[in-house]
Amino acid sequence: MTDQIPVLAAALLIATLGLAAASSILSSIYARAALFASILAVTLLPLTPIPIAHYARVLAGNLSIVTILVLGVSAWFRIRGKTPSPKIIVQLIQLSIVVALAATLLYPTALGATSFDIYADGYYPVALGPLVLALFIVAVLAGAWLISAALALGFGGYSLHILESDNLWDYLMDPVLSVYAFACLVRHRKALGDMLPTPFRIQQSMIVVGAVYMVFAALLWQLNPDGLRYNLAADGGFLHGSTVLVLAAALLVCFVRLLASRESGRSGVFALTSLTLGFLVLVLAAGAASTTFDVPRYLPATSLGLYLLILTPLYRSHAKTRRWLDAGGVPMPANHHIAAWVVVIFVSESLIGTAMGQVASFGYSVVFFLNLAFPDNHEAYPGVERLVSPVTLKSMTSGPRSA
Repeated sequence: MTDQIPVLAAALLIATLGLAAASSILSSIYARAALFASILAVTLLPLTPIPIAHYARVLAGNLSIVTILVLGVSAWFRIRGKTPSPKIIVQLIQLSIVVALAATLLYPTALGATSFDIYADGYYPVALGPLVLALFIVAVLAGAWLISAALALGFGGYSLHILESDNLWDYLMDPVLSVYAFACLVRHRKALGDMLPTPFRIQQSMIVVGAVYMVFAALLWQLNPDGLRYNLAADGGFLHGSTVLVLAAALLVCFVRLLASRESGRSGVFALTSLTLGFLVLVLAAGAASTTFDVPRYLPATSLGLYLLILTPLYRSHAKTRRWLDAGGVPMPANHHIAAWVVVIFVSESLIGTAMGQVASFGYSVVFFLNLAFPDNHEAYPGVERLVSPVTLKSMTSGPRSA
């Protein structure tokens, strides 16, 4: 079976491309279906010493499960002679965005352009597996059914080992899919501006990703402590690098707020708060990036206790305190931020313990970023509404409608 699926996928690629080239001159659905079936038969049957599909497999490489899904969707619409609806095009663009981002990170590292190799993580997907699960949950919550199906089928195929490869990446993407993704984004580039996520969607996605990794780390700590210690939570590993990236994004938020406060004529206290928070984030990022620098554990614990147990209740119950903190640009936590803080503290300190500092640092950095970037008192910050916009279908109805 592992030998046959790549050949069938190569035949499907040839048939879909042939159908795309000839579908405009075939008016009947039966003619298009007959052409598609004929191309499949010609490429698969041993009419030559080596079937054509084998040559296509050598040229295109082994296609992933996700590529087979996309080819199937494309062939379905072309056989029926119908253009995809705007909602279907949105689904294809969403999948193309994910694939393009993954390809931009994956292939340069796999070719040796960096000191780390993301592709190698697919052989023992301790870090990649939870990411696939988190993205699947995010896609389901966002209604991105094509991404959900692609991730589910890809991971399911990897679990069943239906392809020759032992690497999870080979089940999720390949160069052919990457080329299609970039071509799709170029073709629908005018629609990308309408697909920026809302603040709610950003928070929801980050909370899901953080929660999945925290729960997975707690389970891995109980079942395979060495897998957590030397892989997921290792110095320079996935959680380490993710923590640095999240804190770098938090530093960018502080910088943007500082510029916005100057443009809007806010008080010097507001700018001072932005500078102070930026310095704090810079210190935390330096500590996260270094394997020798460590912040004493009592400092963040004490600061967090004062912030959540004293400052937050005062802000919510005392009008004068609320005006002072808003004027000073102090980000206050929403209820879901407080719940996230509590969960991170419980998981990192009770379920895992102090041995895995990288897990705690990752959880704290995610909640810290959300609390900083999307505070409960967001109306106190100038220009926040300009940072993100909701997904709309406006550009879908006026742009090209071919998949």
